[in-house]
Amino acid sequence: MSSQLHRAIQLAQSGQRTEARALLLEFLQTHADHEAAWLWLAAVASDWDEYERALENVLRLNPQNEVARQRLDEFREQRTATNANAQADNIPLPPSPVPPTMAAQAAPAPPAAQTPIYGTPDFNTGHAAPSQSPPPVYGVPDPNAEHTPSPAPQAPQVVERVIERERVVERKGRRGCLGCSVPMVPGCGCGGCGCWQGCLGLVFLLIVLPALACFGLSYGGNSLGILDWPARYLPNRFGEKTLAVELPPYELEITVPRSWYVADPNNEQWQTWRDFLDEFAAFEDTARRWEDLENLPLPAIVETDPIMLALNGDVITLQPSPILQQDFSCPAVRNQAAPDVIVIEYEGNICGLLSHVAKPYSGPQVFQQYSPPENVYRITWLMPLNAQQGVRWTMSLNTDLYDFYSGRLETIARSVQVKQK
Repeated sequence: MSSQLHRAIQLAQSGQRTEARALLLEFLQTHADHEAAWLWLAAVASDWDEYERALENVLRLNPQNEVARQRLDEFREQRTATNANAQADNIPLPPSPVPPTMAAQAAPAPPAAQTPIYGTPDFNTGHAAPSQSPPPVYGVPDPNAEHTPSPAPQAPQVVERVIERERVVERKGRRGCLGCSVPMVPGCGCGGCGCWQGCLGLVFLLIVLPALACFGLSYGGNSLGILDWPARYLPNRFGEKTLAVELPPYELEITVPRSWYVADPNNEQWQTWRDFLDEFAAFEDTARRWEDLENLPLPAIVETDPIMLALNGDVITLQPSPILQQDFSCPAVRNQAAPDVIVIEYEGNICGLLSHVAKPYSGPQVFQQYSPPENVYRITWLMPLNAQQGVRWTMSLNTDLYDFYSGRLETIARSVQVKQK
């Protein structure tokens, strides 16, 4: 179930509306009470009626969903106004257009206010579908309008033809190298290889080089700043970056999705997303702020992508424990591993463990607009620092999101590089 819904969401986010809609309709045949699925169906609806029906089903399941209520009211007001204008002008209505794609998922509205679980603030945000804007009704010609016939054309004079020819030559001269409409590239152009080479050079400078630079930075693991959020959906290494985490006396380098940040008050990018989330992903407890994550005993890694947080219904953090003292040699670790636990081997014949346990969510309301998850996976990652020391990382994920992150969790665990300061 969760895999099918997750696949539909991925298709919708990548612009494959038809395929996403087909999967969502199939999913809703057996899960008609899934609020998030109806919201995504509204995002990829094929016409106005389906868009309206999907939002109505959201409100049937959750009458307190203010986002769905607002979008439905705006849609109906605009359609009513369009119909009234068309009838007043006695103009037939155009066919219903396809509603625009939602920028991001809107999630369910919250129940009663409570306090977050797992000892850290949590957040969620959703982006509702843009308002439906029907196309304008085009007017018709005025039958009473007067039309003055144009005078008959006169044969051009010889002098006029000469002047016009001079103007054409002048326009060609302004176009630059051999009639090309782009500037001449240094080292090329009219004095050397010709105009098409100049155009090709501009394409290389303006398109190819920036693209190569972007992919080079992406593959190198550096942060792309504001582009980190969209870049997180790129495949494999392109959607990842390297974070430095201080656990004195050690420094760790960990490869994570691009939208993950260390809650560090000295990191300007984290400060930008933190302030954004305070405004658009407010906690149910109004006294809490995203900067509270900076005051934890050890630095936490935080997911900042609003779409992921809206789907999760809870904060997504990868939190470390204090340094543990135990035997991390591979034979000792394998002896304590359960059958369903993944053993991860590191250099130096030391090993770690990666385990997950599914359980019902028993925590309180976290955000002002979105309900917490019904079920979560509690993920534990036991990571060695050396043969006698290690640290335990923990994370909680909605069961739907676990399918999305599970492929990357093992990659994250295997990516760690430990340096002693």
